Amino acid sequence: MIDSWKGADLLLTPTVATGTPKREALLRRGALGTFLAVNPWITYTAFWNWTGQAALSLPAGRDGDGLSRGVQLIGARGADAALLALGAQLERAHPWASDQPIA
Repeated sequence: MIDSWKGADLLLTPTVATGTPKREALLRRGALGTFLAVNPWITYTAFWNWTGQAALSLPAGRDGDGLSRGVQLIGARGADAALLALGAQLERAHPWASDQPIA
């Protein structure tokens, strides 16, 4: 948990650490094997879940393969409403609900 935000309202990080893993890389691993395989990939989101900070992931464009990439906004504990309001404002400015993956 961040005890002091030093005047910052939020922290911005990538949602995931790398590009989307190939489906074949995760097949037939079982629950523990899958968790271990994706754990490095989810490093930015897991920490905030463990510490109870408010966090929100938003679409932020596409990678070289045309797959969606995201950013994560993190706020202090209890800042959920402020993050949701910011997310709604960003969606109004750049709607993404009808955005479809590039085939």
